[in-house]
Order: sequence, then structure tokens, then C-alpha cells
Amino acid sequence: MQHWSLNITGQSLQKNVPVSKINSYSFIKDRLFFELGFDSASSIEQTGIDFTKEMLQYALTEDSSNSFVTIVFTERGRFFLLAL
Repeated sequence: MQHWSLNITGQSLQKNVPVSKINSYSFIKDRLFFELGFDSASSIEQTGIDFTKEMLQYALTEDSSNSFVTIVFTERGRFFLLAL
């Protein structure tokens, strides 16, 4: 069994790569929406996720089974729920 965690510091991310820049790379945006289970959204900014806060991802791999949990803070819960 293997497990790992990923901690992304939102403020550091925002300083180096603004959300608008991430949004311009469709392969990143599409993967993020896929991982979070979003059907569609016109931009990352409209997801309601607060990219200035810490984000966490945990993974557990055992045999042929993979489990992932992603934890994000929201600043506009209504937008987040609409994106699901």
C-alpha cells in the first residue's frame, strides 16, 4: 500500500501563477474540472474555490485500487455548488 499527500500553499501559487493564467491553459483547467467532478464552467474563477487558501490532496494506492481526496476552501459556495 502506498499513500501520499500534496499541500499547495495558495498565496504562493497566486504570487507565481495567477488563476487567470491557469485558466488560459485548457489542459490544466480540464484536468482540474475532471478531478473535482465539475461538469462544466466557463472559467476557474467561477468555481467558487478560494485559490488564496491552502489546498490539500491525499492519495491511497492499494493493488489495483486508487483513492483520491481533494480538499479546497471555497469563497463563494453558491458558485461551487453550481459547478458540481
